[in-house]
Amino acid sequence: MGLFLCQPQSSEIVLGFVADSSEATGLKWAAPGGGGAMVLTKAQSFSASSAVNVNDCFSATYKNYLVLIQYTMSGNHDTNWRFRTGGTDNTASNYQYSGAYFAAGDTANTALGTINDDKMNIGNGINTGASYTVMVHQPYESAVTGYEALNGTGSRYKIMGGQVNNTTSFDGFSIIPSSNNITGTLRVYGLVDA
Repeated sequence: MGLFLCQPQSSEIVLGFVADSSEATGLKWAAPGGGGAMVLTKAQSFSASSAVNVNDCFSATYKNYLVLIQYTMSGNHDTNWRFRTGGTDNTASNYQYSGAYFAAGDTANTALGTINDDKMNIGNGINTGASYTVMVHQPYESAVTGYEALNGTGSRYKIMGGQVNNTTSFDGFSIIPSSNNITGTLRVYGLVDA
């Protein structure tokens, strides 16, 4: 049994408790042992931006990453993502993704996706704001980089997944709204392997 404990002023999110029969409750707080932690690799704020470039957040230290994004914007738009190397976006048509879009009141859900695109979609934003949770798999390795994204905004929810169909080593990414400027924060966490 485990629980994630987030300490806002800390650079780690730690698996919070373990079973221990000597404790009255059967549980006690414990430090992680050989894995289970997420270490902050990048924190960044942005204001009235038409694109947000995030550099030097992926490295050989961690294989997989969790990215948390929150922002507000001046209107509705799609939110796109490109991987970067050395401060330059990968704009080649080698992104492929698919997913589903859900909205309150809709009688049917919408499936979407594409191959050979020059970016990947991670969700939608509306003028009330948006939040994103993105899992990124092996971006720094010379291997295919995969991702899953969850996005919630107002009464809308989007689930996306895909990959970059090449073996480039990436050290960053860009967030690119299809229109309008965005203001917010993001955090990138490296996942500690067990």
